[in-house]
Amino acid sequence: MRLVAGAIGGDTCAMSSSPDPLPRLSPAERQVLALLAKGHTTKSIAAAMNLSIHAVNERLREARRKTGAASSRELARRLAAQENWDKEMEVPGHGLADAEPQAPGAVMVARRGPRSFIIMFVITAVAALAFVATQIASPPRPPAASAQAASPLAPYQARFAAEARDTEWAAPSELRVWALFALVDGVQSNAVQCAATLCRVEGSVPPGAVKRAKAGVRSDALRERLAGAGFKIVATDLRAVPGPQGEARVTVFLRRQD
Repeated sequence: MRLVAGAIGGDTCAMSSSPDPLPRLSPAERQVLALLAKGHTTKSIAAAMNLSIHAVNERLREARRKTGAASSRELARRLAAQENWDKEMEVPGHGLADAEPQAPGAVMVARRGPRSFIIMFVITAVAALAFVATQIASPPRPPAASAQAASPLAPYQARFAAEARDTEWAAPSELRVWALFALVDGVQSNAVQCAATLCRVEGSVPPGAVKRAKAGVRSDALRERLAGAGFKIVATDLRAVPGPQGEARVTVFLRRQD
């Protein structure tokens, strides 16, 4: 039997996981727990997902019932840790894409894992320092002018870079857009940044999921959900990442619809 114990907001709880009940959670329950693990409240989760607070609480209640957890925040932490561990061990995850390097003005998702928070922190810190050192030592060169002109994203990239950030609008918009793209089949993780009138979404697509990701990003269902949240897709680009693994990268620009 494996026991997981933690203290969240002053409450301490312990859960048994033998057998592990986490796979029984639905994608909707996992999505709410993922946002809760990032520190959001039920109110901010409801706003991001266009749900009522009652609906959010109902998903959390059902997740606790399935797992026997006494605390939603502890369950959220446990789920985030488990999905991270699955990714590190190359075990397929149980649901929604994932959790989170953070950058100013961005919501990012990627799977992380449970074994030891100290080890995770050290690995993350070393990776971040190595990345910064690489950027300082050899800053990326801008693509050739001809390549930029050929890209359908080029005019939006330039406009996005020139826009000042409207913090009051951008911060909640990033969370709302991330929640919608987290439901797109085939897009394993996504990062969202918003400026004043544009939002840029960047996601990774694992090998074998390119067709599903392309169909999901171009689907009428996604466009309707985005329109309901006040956004319109104005440009998309999905291209292979150089290397033997066959991964791809998708970039989408959204325009603010007031």
